Amino acid sequence: MTSINQSNFICIAYFTAVDTIRFTDIITYWSEMMQYVIILLSQK
Repeated sequence: MTSINQSNFICIAYFTAVDTIRFTDIITYWSEMMQYVIILLSQK
């Protein structure tokens, strides 16, 4: 019973970490895209 709870906790922690990494990747991707768009707009 203890091993099942431990594996569930590891799975939850792993998926939480993956979601956090994906979230930060999305934020950095959008900030880079906005910088690129601002550069294109300022060149016109």
